[in-house]
Amino acid sequence: MKIPVILDTDIGSDIDDTWALGLLLKSPEVDLRLAVSATGDTTYRARLLAKMLQTAGRSDVPVGVGLDTQDESRRAFPQAAWVEGYDLADYPGQVHMDGVGAMIEAILASPQPVTVLGIGPLPNIAEALRREPRIALNARFVGMHGSLRRGYDGAADILAEYNVNLVPPACRAAFSAPWDVTITPLDPCGLIRLEGEAYRRVRDSADPIARMIIENYRLWLASNQVDWLKGVDAEAHSTVLFDTVAAYLTFSEELLEMELLGVRVDGEGVVGLGGGRGGLSPPRPRRQGHPLRHRLERPACLRTPAGRAPDWRMSEAHPSWEVLSTGCPYRWKTNPLCTRSAPPTPCPRSRAGEKIILENVCTVHRTHIPQTPPLRKP
Repeated sequence: MKIPVILDTDIGSDIDDTWALGLLLKSPEVDLRLAVSATGDTTYRARLLAKMLQTAGRSDVPVGVGLDTQDESRRAFPQAAWVEGYDLADYPGQVHMDGVGAMIEAILASPQPVTVLGIGPLPNIAEALRREPRIALNARFVGMHGSLRRGYDGAADILAEYNVNLVPPACRAAFSAPWDVTITPLDPCGLIRLEGEAYRRVRDSADPIARMIIENYRLWLASNQVDWLKGVDAEAHSTVLFDTVAAYLTFSEELLEMELLGVRVDGEGVVGLGGGRGGLSPPRPRRQGHPLRHRLERPACLRTPAGRAPDWRMSEAHPSWEVLSTGCPYRWKTNPLCTRSAPPTPCPRSRAGEKIILENVCTVHRTHIPQTPPLRKP
C-alpha cells in the first residue's frame, strides 16, 4: 500500500526542495496527496509547485498556497524565470488558496495515517495544529530540521539551522505535537551530493522530471551570486541535497542509522539534545511488559469514561492501555500495570472498517503512540 504524503515546502529558495519533489514523484512507495507552499511569497512558490507537477504529468496532485509571511526569503526568487508567464489559473488540477485548510481536510479525511513532510520553516504546520489539533492523531511528521552534533558540510559547530531559525516557535509547535516525529538534521543530510556518473545520468536523462530538475538547477545557479556557490558547476555535480533525505524518510529508513533522541528548540532557533518544554521529551527506557506499539491493524476509537481525551502523559514511558482487535465493536483493555486511569470503554459508534474522529475521542493506529504531552500552562 502506498504511503499518503503531504508536502510542505519552501521550494524556490534553495534548489534541494526541487530535487526532493522529484524524488517523491519518482518513488512508487509514495502517494503524494497535496503540495503546500511555505513562507515568504507563497504564491510564487505555489506557481513553481503547480508547473512542476504539470510538467511531471501529476496534475492530479492538489496545490495549496500557504501562509504568506514577511521574512528574509522574499529577498530573492532564484527560480522565477522558470515560471515566468505561468499563473496558478493555468494549472489543470486543484488549487487551494487556503493551503493550511486543505492540509487539515486531507489529513482528517484520509482512511490511513498521513505522513506530513516539512522541508522548510513550519508556520503552515504550526497553524494547522492550532486550528485543528486532531490532525496529529492521524498523521506523523518527517522533517529536515536542526543541527544536533554537526553543522553545514560536517563542521563541528552546532548552529541555528535555517528551517528552524526562521520561525522557531513554529518548529517548536510541530515537535511538541502528539504525533511521531522523525527529523534529519544537518548531521547526515548536510553531506549529501550527487556527482560523477550518478549525476551525469540525471543531467543527461530524457525523463521529464529529471529534465525539469536540471533546468531549474541551472537557472537557480545562474541567478545566485553568493560566495558559497563559487566554483559550483551545474554540469558536474549537485549542491547539497538536504531535503532529499527527509523525502526518503517518508517511505524508508534502510540506508540511514536511526536514533531515538530527545530534542528541544531554544529561543535562538537551535535544536539541541535533551528534553524540556517546547521539544520532545527525553526517551524513556522500554519496560518489560509495556508494549510501545499497539496490536491494532486498523483505526478505531477510544472514549474515556469521563468523556475526555486520554492523558498523553501516560504514554511517555508506556501506553496506559493496549488494543485487542477481536471483532466489532473493537474491544479494549487497560494495561494492568498502570493504575493512573479508569478502564476505557468501547466506542458505541464504531463499526467494522469505520474510523471515527470526534471531540474527546482518541484515534489510534498500529504505528503511532504519542510520545509527548501537549504543552500546558503551569
